[in-house]
Amino acid sequence: MIRHLLRPIGVPFFLYVFIYLFFSSLAIAQQQPAGVVTAVQGQAQLTRAAAQNPLRFKDGVILRDVVDTREKSLARILFGGKATVTLRELSRFEVREETLPGGATRSTIQLNSGAILVNVARQLMKPGDEVIIRTNNAVAAVRGSMV
Repeated sequence: MIRHLLRPIGVPFFLYVFIYLFFSSLAIAQQQPAGVVTAVQGQAQLTRAAAQNPLRFKDGVILRDVVDTREKSLARILFGGKATVTLRELSRFEVREETLPGGATRSTIQLNSGAILVNVARQLMKPGDEVIIRTNNAVAAVRGSMV
């Protein structure tokens, strides 16, 4: 569609290539890891874009990934160097992140089932940063403590 819009203007071929590379780099930038797996005991699974893989030590977790733990399993994930999320057995969660006006970050942890421990390092958070935990029954906000 863009090519048809630019052709009447007489835009050279290299500009088409530049536009393609620009938009593909935006897609790659959105796939930057939001967190890294620091520990896995037992069996855990990572679901990304309908593909399921076993969760391993040092795996990157990107936004909208879903992490599941099995019986007698535990997974620990470090997000942004500020928050550590520990999933207990039979837990399932998803992480979302957005940038707020002023450059602050809001990280939302959607706990679908199970239990988690969230530890947030207050001294590493910038003013306005938030970590929100959402469950089916409650919502909690954390700033420099453990939930």
